[in-house]
Amino acid sequence: MSKKKGKLYTKKYKSTAKIKCRCIIGYKKANIINISKFSHKETLFIVSCTKTKIWDKNPSTTDFAPARCAYKGSGFKEFIEWLENNKVKQKGFYWVILSGKYGFIEPDHPISRYDVYLGNEKDGPISDENT
Repeated sequence: MSKKKGKLYTKKYKSTAKIKCRCIIGYKKANIINISKFSHKETLFIVSCTKTKIWDKNPSTTDFAPARCAYKGSGFKEFIEWLENNKVKQKGFYWVILSGKYGFIEPDHPISRYDVYLGNEKDGPISDENT
């Protein structure tokens, strides 16, 4: 499944260790995913960070906030709503956020204010070249 304009990508991976993984990346078209077609043992949902963060809406917020609470872009909020409506966590699925500053992070990972765009090298987004 691939819809570039909708930012929804599905790719099945097989490693040499005989581990299967299906990663579903995106949020703009999350509502088209029929979760019953996926196994929680083989699926990881990945959502990207957003430019709009809690500090843009409420500058007096503490310096650190859990990532799931900090990102306030409309697409991210739609993804969270989709997760809740589909009871993704209760069904045993995991999801992570791809952050321009922190890389792949779990939803409760604390983040601070930042403005790094993944598509702009001048912003200094995460890279395997930086390690």
